[in-house]
Amino acid sequence: MIDYVNQLEQLDQIGGPSNVSISEVATSDEIRPFCWVRDFQEMQGQYDDPTVQAVLENMTFIDQLNFALSDKVIREVYG
Repeated sequence: MIDYVNQLEQLDQIGGPSNVSISEVATSDEIRPFCWVRDFQEMQGQYDDPTVQAVLENMTFIDQLNFALSDKVIREVYG
């Protein structure tokens, strides 16, 4: 699904190619359309603690989604 989203993002009707690599997190001066799939993936990879990573990996998708939505910013954007 993320490949599909990345291909859509490259269409001129959606914004065209951006200066942001599709495999990197955008910085505050780089604009990228909101995409819950990409943001969810980035959230999963943001924790350096192996214990937290292991807990996330053992959660069901729904549990991971609820965990993500427990973050105030994510909830405001996607909730």
